[in-house]
Amino acid sequence: MSSLPPWGTSPEEPTSHPASADPGRSRAPGPADRPGAPMEFALVVEQQKGNGQSMQWRADPPPRHLPSGTSRAEAERAALALARTFSPDHPWAKGDRTVYRLDAGAFLVVMQGATRNFHFRVSVAEPIP
Repeated sequence: MSSLPPWGTSPEEPTSHPASADPGRSRAPGPADRPGAPMEFALVVEQQKGNGQSMQWRADPPPRHLPSGTSRAEAERAALALARTFSPDHPWAKGDRTVYRLDAGAFLVVMQGATRNFHFRVSVAEPIP
């Protein structure tokens, strides 16, 4: 077992985050935390686009906004379903798919191609006005 602190913290910093004080809370406070504010979420897919030297990591397709009032749990279920079914640009010859949960509402998907593996990420995001 490592004694190193989580990424992004120094050994002197506390490892807890204000959002972690409540075990049911899995995100930082946002606009949806205002009393009476409707919950707003979008699904974001980040993937490798282009070929060769012009390959880029991009949010593509555009974020898909979920209906107002969608709960965080519903948004996370939709993100997992998208991670299991989304057909990315690469690889062109798709093989096995492995889905990893990075955090609540964030998934990394590794897909086997003919010659190497490719990955994409699906996340639940809160649009900030």
